Amino acid sequence: MNDPNKKDQSGIIVCGVCKNVASTLPVIRAAFEELVAKAGVPCWAVFYENNSDDGTDTELMKWASDAPAGQVKVQCDKFVKEEELNRCVARTYDNKPCRMEQIAHARNMLLDMLLGERGSPNPSFPPPPSRETLTPSRGSGEHTVQARPVGGSPARYVVMIDMDNPVPFPVNAILHCIARDPDGFDALVCNGLNPMGYMYDTYAYRDAQFPFGPEVMREAFWSGQHQYYVQTAVHNKTLFHNRQMKHNPVLLPYVPIASGFNGLCIFRREALKGLRYSAVPTPEMNAEYQAMKCIPPLAETAKTHLNGASVGMYLFSKDEKDKGIFYFHNSGYNFPVVCEHVPFFAGMRAQNRRRIYLCTDLVWNWI
Repeated sequence: MNDPNKKDQSGIIVCGVCKNVASTLPVIRAAFEELVAKAGVPCWAVFYENNSDDGTDTELMKWASDAPAGQVKVQCDKFVKEEELNRCVARTYDNKPCRMEQIAHARNMLLDMLLGERGSPNPSFPPPPSRETLTPSRGSGEHTVQARPVGGSPARYVVMIDMDNPVPFPVNAILHCIARDPDGFDALVCNGLNPMGYMYDTYAYRDAQFPFGPEVMREAFWSGQHQYYVQTAVHNKTLFHNRQMKHNPVLLPYVPIASGFNGLCIFRREALKGLRYSAVPTPEMNAEYQAMKCIPPLAETAKTHLNGASVGMYLFSKDEKDKGIFYFHNSGYNFPVVCEHVPFFAGMRAQNRRRIYLCTDLVWNWI
């Protein structure tokens, strides 16, 4: 990645959404500075934060102020519970907003920062503004945007991370993945492992063997048996693929998947354009589910209400005869919620960006 002719086309953005991560910011900052030192191409950091009460916003602003002009971009928001409830369709029994919808909103704000307002097709990072005093915003719904990345040419890769892991993100592995196959993927999901050595994030994970979440499986998805089955199957699949690679060096460490995150994903920036996160089923996701032809229609005798409360709903009915898939309320919410990554990747495939892989050697351990 040290070819000077490719620097403008191969820049890397590290980005994430966060709340109350003051304790892990020093780890993230150190890893980012390592990336800057090793990458040989321009690197930027872009973060969206809201409603922290541990000083995360102040620390992010200080980082943006200390960094070279234009290298770190930060947006911090403060808003009240009523604003969050107005954005969410799902509630808990005690009228709290849906956590996945809160995260989806944050990720969409991050996409706006990365790609321009609402993911415009021709975004670019303008030159950095003049240095000024940075102060977190305090008003409801107000934004503080600082330190835009430099250069007229957009970065080529986006490394999106979860920001609550005390383990540094794997700089060497990220650079190796990009250098090894610079144009061969749309999204590389990391092989994030829990302390037991198994997949860290089963909620976001979908593949041909495990295509559905609790929106179809209901609470059975969260059972210990199912979680163990998914983690064991994926673990064995990655081990088998790695063994195959030893016998066939041409193979790349890519396992095709439908969705995943595991705390880190490398995107081609072009592949993000026009996409939005959603924590409820979308038409693109529903179309894929229907195309599988393996979700039976809800039985006529099935109960759609329990003690007067609905247990789910038809979200994409065509008519009375063709109501489509019945999606179940799940995970403690009064609406058919879903992990925000699942509709996101369905939308990516709908735009014919289908090279979505679990990268077996892009390992990030979680503790």
